[in-house]
Formats: sequence, structure tokens, C-alpha cells
Amino acid sequence: MPTAVKTFSIDELARGMVRYIRDPVAFVHQVLNADPDRWQVEALQLLADEGRVAIRAGHGVGKSTLEAWAVLWFMFTRPFPKVPCTAPTARQLFDVLWPEINKWMSRSPVLKKYFEWQKTRVVMVQEPERWFASARSAAKPENLAGIHEDHVLFIVDEASGVKDEIFETIEGALTTPDAKLVICGNPTRTSGVFYDAFHKDRDKYATMKVSCLDSPRVTPDYAERLKRKYGEDSDVYRVRVLGEFPKAEPDVFIPLEAVEAATMRDVCDFDDRWEPILIGQPITIGVDVAYFGSDETVIYYRVGAYVFDPIVRHQQDTTATAADVVRLARQLMEHYRRPDVRINIDIGAMGPGVLDQVVHGSKGLHGRWNVVPIAFGGAGDLEHHDMATVLWSHAREKLPEVRLPNDERTVAQLSTRKYKVDIKGRLQIESKDDYKKRYPEDGSPDRADALVLCLYDGGVDAVHAVQTTSVRPATAGIRRKTF
Repeated sequence: MPTAVKTFSIDELARGMVRYIRDPVAFVHQVLNADPDRWQVEALQLLADEGRVAIRAGHGVGKSTLEAWAVLWFMFTRPFPKVPCTAPTARQLFDVLWPEINKWMSRSPVLKKYFEWQKTRVVMVQEPERWFASARSAAKPENLAGIHEDHVLFIVDEASGVKDEIFETIEGALTTPDAKLVICGNPTRTSGVFYDAFHKDRDKYATMKVSCLDSPRVTPDYAERLKRKYGEDSDVYRVRVLGEFPKAEPDVFIPLEAVEAATMRDVCDFDDRWEPILIGQPITIGVDVAYFGSDETVIYYRVGAYVFDPIVRHQQDTTATAADVVRLARQLMEHYRRPDVRINIDIGAMGPGVLDQVVHGSKGLHGRWNVVPIAFGGAGDLEHHDMATVLWSHAREKLPEVRLPNDERTVAQLSTRKYKVDIKGRLQIESKDDYKKRYPEDGSPDRADALVLCLYDGGVDAVHAVQTTSVRPATAGIRRKTF
């Protein structure tokens, strides 16, 4: 438990600062009133002693907390320091790391007296232009350029998703004796600077691995749940629990590395203006309709290249699902000022009922409603066994262009679906039934299927190739409603 908050006299503060320069653990205990975990103690001391620290870890072990402590320690113990903090996405900075820094600053009367937390910076009150930490997106190398100071600390969060050219810019600033670097994150990629830090460039870094199994911050239920669902040998378990790099099984259709990269990508500049940047972009909604039972009805939607968090329903009838879709489409068209919307609906099982009601519900509404019935079991083409494989192939090709939400079940379902080659040499995605046999606890891959529907923007000809039933091609094309 945290100890009582301590107040410092000027003399105590001066003596403490001298000690804290080499002892960040004492700083965390005494100034921040915190009790670090064992691995955090080790990491903080490595940062003070070695200067370059690379940490790969599972989810929820306290990486952002460690980074926040490192920022505040460095700013408190150095004169005129600069502490640039970066991550693959601005939201990772502004929704996770920056609030964490604010939390620990607010708990320390000493820090609150001398430092001010701002939206994108933390500054020393008397020297705001020369004594600061700043949040800088890793979208472009120039965002990290121009950092030169005797005392500089770079914090790179979710480092697997940061491009090598960003690290090249950072390296150019690590030229002074008190230049330090922390790179930290889930090991999602088997290439790049973060991967190399644990392999061919290991001599340049003090490295650590932190497993969820060793962290008091992660409940045993989390690791056990992923173990039961996907197995100890799966990439999902390796990366998200053990902090190990993925193996990339050869028969997995979409590697975890590609999915994780899409969750760590900014597709536009995320500042106060980020939503207006999406104004007028195409809107696509994907709807995977479930049976009643444990399966999920999932609605994914995107504006341009930005995919939003899924809407998930359980045991919902088709009328309510159709109402959700129509309401969502109207809101998106109005908010993003787009005159049309495309809605891809899975018409297996309960899907036809939703499709018919969406078409009916769109009558009389403003805009052009393109309601597309898609049968996962419909005919494929020369390269793909069936329509399901066409959709998944399209999604795989589109992943490098889009931003995905970091939804755990979606990421797992996308990265564990297998494939084979049929007798005609065409790709064939694993059937839902076979997937459910391998992962009975996870059930049907509804979230992944809704996402691939959302990402699909095949032309009219491609849609016309889809059969809406097993006995007749019928109305397979886009149902274009113009009002």
C-alpha cells in the first residue's frame, strides 16, 4: 500500500535531488509515493545505470506507469532536460501515457509546485521553453527532429509499431553522455528496431521481458482465458500474455503481426482537428448477424481508412439489429456529411431478415443507400474457393492502409483463422465450423467476419458474383436506393 504523502523542506529536497539522479527507485518511493513492482524496480535502475532499455511485455503489466515515472524522474533530476515521448498513434500518447503522467504528478505536492501538466507538454514553470517533456506522434520523422540537449530522454511506447526511420531520427539526438532511451511494448513484429534490440543489436540495450504470469497487476483469469481459447503455443498467447515475439504459423491466413500493426497506425493527424479530416470520406458498414445463442451480432463501421470500435449485440432479433444499422448509417452520413453509405450484410442464417428490413427502413430517408447482400458461402473466383475467402483476401490486402481498433477478440479471431489450398489450387479460408472446433470457447469468429465485411469495397461486378441463396443467384448485386 502507498505510504502517507511526504512533504519536503528545501534542504531535504536538495539532498534528495542529488541522490535521485542515480536512484530513480528512491524517487518513485519518496516523491511519487508509489511502490513499483519488482520488474519496474529493475527497469528503473537499468535506465539510470545503462541508459538504453528495451522492454517487451504482455498486456497490462504496468508499462505506461513505468514510462510516466521515468519521465518525471528525469525532469526532476536534470537541469534543462528534454523528454520527447512518442508512440505509433497519437491516441496511445494522449489517451494512455499523458493521463498517466498527470495522475502521478497530481499525487506529488513537490512536482505540482515546480511543474505544470499541459495537453501535449509537461513544463518546468520557470523555464517552460527549455525544461519540458512533450508528446510527439511517430507519424513522421520530422516530429522527433531538432531535439538536442545535454540531458535528453526519449520514451518510445508500443515500439514494435514505430517505423525504423523514426528510430534513425532518435539516434541522431542520442549523442551526449546523459542521453537515454526507453523502448517498450508488446512484441508484435518480427522485424524492425524493437525486434533487433532483443536479437542482433542486443549488445546496445539492457533488455527485459515481462510476462503477465509474473505481474501482480494482471489477474490470473486473463492469462488462463487466452490459454483456454487459443492455446499456449498460439501467437495471441505468446504476444499478449508471455511477452514473446510471434512465430507466425505458416497456415494462418492473416499473421498477428499484420493485425497488430493496423491497431497501431494513425491514418490521419489526431489532434483537435482529426474528426473534420474524415468529413466527406466514404462510409462502409459491415454486419455479421448471429443465431440466437452464444454467437454475437457484430456491426463494424469505418469512415475512409478509420475503423471504429465494434457494436456487439447478444440474442437480439432481426428487427432490432436492422434498426441499429439504419440509425447508425443516418448518424454517420449526417456527422461526416456524406451523401451515401454502403452496408455489407451477411445473408447467412438470420441475415436476410436484417437485409430486407434495412432496405425497407431506408425508404424515404435522405441519401443513397447501397445495401449489399453477401453470402460467405457464395461462389469465389479463379483464385478463391468461395466468397468468404474473397472477403478475407480483400481484408488482408487492405490492412496496411487502415487503422483498426485494438479489440482483443477481433485481433485474436483475425490472426488465428487458417486456410488451405483446394483441389483446383485456389485459396480456401477455414470454415466457421472448423474454427469453432479448434476454439470452442471463443465460438464463431463473428467479429472478424463483421470486420472483413466492413473492409470490403469490391465493385458491382464482384458483388454480382455473390449468390444470395444456395439455389439461385437472384438479386446478388448492390441494391441501390436513391432518394
